[in-house]
Amino acid sequence: MKKTTIIAILLSLSTALGLQAQEYHLGQLVTNPDGSQGVVFYLNEDGTAGWMVALHDVAANIPWGLTDEIEGLPHIISPNNDILTSAFTDTDGFSNTMAILNHYQSTGYTGQYAAATVDIANGWYLPAAGQLKMLYVNAIFYEPTLTSVGEPLGLHPYWSSTQESNEKAWFVHFGSPYPEEAWAWNAYIGKCQKTSTVPTYGGTFSVRAIRDLEFSPFPFIGFLNEPTPICDEGPLELTLPSLYNIDEYGWEISQDEAFTTPIAYTGQILDGTYDGWYLRLWASSEDGTIYSNLVRISVHESTFSQTVASNCVSYIWNGQTYFESGTYQVTLVNQWGCDSIATLDLTINQPDEYFIPYPVYACNYYEWGDMTLTESGAYQQTFTNQYGCDSIVTMSLFITQSIEHQFSYTGCGNYVWNGQSYTESGAFQQTFTSITGCDSIVTLHLNLIDGYESAFDTTVCESFVWYEHECTQSGQYEHTFVTGNGCDSVVSMNLNIMPHPEPIPEITGLQQIFVSTDLVQREYHYYIDSVAFASNYEWTCENPDWILEPSGAHCTLNATTPGTANLKVRAWNDCGYTEKEIVIQAGYYDVDDNHTLPVKVYPNPAHDKVFIMAEGMIGIKLFDLMGQCLLKKDSENSDTMEISLTNLDSAVYTIEILTKQGRIVRKLNVTR
Repeated sequence: MKKTTIIAILLSLSTALGLQAQEYHLGQLVTNPDGSQGVVFYLNEDGTAGWMVALHDVAANIPWGLTDEIEGLPHIISPNNDILTSAFTDTDGFSNTMAILNHYQSTGYTGQYAAATVDIANGWYLPAAGQLKMLYVNAIFYEPTLTSVGEPLGLHPYWSSTQESNEKAWFVHFGSPYPEEAWAWNAYIGKCQKTSTVPTYGGTFSVRAIRDLEFSPFPFIGFLNEPTPICDEGPLELTLPSLYNIDEYGWEISQDEAFTTPIAYTGQILDGTYDGWYLRLWASSEDGTIYSNLVRISVHESTFSQTVASNCVSYIWNGQTYFESGTYQVTLVNQWGCDSIATLDLTINQPDEYFIPYPVYACNYYEWGDMTLTESGAYQQTFTNQYGCDSIVTMSLFITQSIEHQFSYTGCGNYVWNGQSYTESGAFQQTFTSITGCDSIVTLHLNLIDGYESAFDTTVCESFVWYEHECTQSGQYEHTFVTGNGCDSVVSMNLNIMPHPEPIPEITGLQQIFVSTDLVQREYHYYIDSVAFASNYEWTCENPDWILEPSGAHCTLNATTPGTANLKVRAWNDCGYTEKEIVIQAGYYDVDDNHTLPVKVYPNPAHDKVFIMAEGMIGIKLFDLMGQCLLKKDSENSDTMEISLTNLDSAVYTIEILTKQGRIVRKLNVTR
């Protein structure tokens, strides 16, 4: 549907609303009074302010500055979910750049830094983080011009003037192409361990300067009293009345002008949320200067909607009831006052009736839909057919009752009924079919008074008398007797004859320790072979100062003082115990003060490991010069031992070698 709409645009004769600024458009190449050039990359919605970007980078591979914080710069370091939003709200790059320059000039710093590379005297400055964001957002509008007359933003990050120091400054990476790979980062976030999907950047950083656009004032021509909606597509005729402005500029609209095609607004697009077209009204002054004024109209098309529906018998749509299938259409008014054409594709379905052509027979009851029927008769119920409508079904029903019978039996043993054997008392049922086709249920009440069977386990020592029979061997025994009701009963016994533990073999291990006045605490290990039929072991030592640590057929004796004691072990089971006892003398003395015994410690000095050889060696201990024991190791019945030195520092250590003859001390020099 197309319409031609004539709208009179009403212009104000008052100049009280101020002046309209000079026009720019995104992607426009601008030459500044100082001869420098830039490309427009941002305009605000009414076209009264904007920024241009330089054609080339002004610096590359340059630091932002120093780590000291600069007063007056935005403080945006909190590593939370809104940090990017906070950083991108900063758009005052000029003030930021001036603060950085003033700070480093006041401190006398003459090194390289990003803000010093821009031509601040002619209005170029280091962009803030929010301005770098707009360079990314509007790239599609200005990038073709920038590529043709200069160079696009590179594939490396660009410094911003946002944040207080080199450590916290924000930078933006534009990626290639821009929409997929651009990202922003701040080194401070990494220090706060903020999780991010973008990596930190350790490569080259560049500077691209930007500059504010310079606007020349235009006289204000007039304005629409309010946005005027226009429905449907063009062409549109907009008639302007002949009006004369009486302000100081002395310009006029010489005649009516007709626009058959609206002029689209070419300024910055903000999220695509504006809902109208923008037109320029043109006028000329007496000296031939051309002026313009921006007005806005809302142009909307008619809207269309389609509803597909189905219903039973009838359907209500937009207040009207429909009884037949078909396509229906109504014209409404949408939110802009334009046509809203709604279409309904409607299917009307009808209910049906069905009679079951044969009688239905059932035993006792019949479940039909949500009904449970127990009597014969004619019944009717409503179901839902394939179209969702009622389906009324009528049925003739005949109910026949089942037959029930009961009987009882008492006896011994089991009972066989219709081929099935029953061995326990209780009530049992079997189902047959009567001549009417229904169940015939017969119940048996069975009472079996048979004897019983039982079994038990027992463990005894040596022998057990059971029903006047002496049992001397382990095994299973069974006895049968007749109960008072004349039925057999069977009792079974699993007998375990446990023997007395066998004598304990000799206690092996070091049995005598040489006594000395300079005794140090020692551990000694004693063993016996496992005793047949023993379930646990009991070790005892008469010396209360010695520490005994039993563990089954093994024990550890820690002799803390010189002396003598009896070491005893008992092997137990449920039938008693057997025991063994030895005398232990505790003490120790040093041997070989003159280093004449055949003991070898090599290599010495040593680096990674050392070997120790001594006849009758029991174990070794390694001490540092402070007397602290660093290593303790048993010989495991060998006269040779290898010791790793990889964890020791270069120093002189003492090795105490314990033998069956006594203690031998040697010095060990470890080098690195």
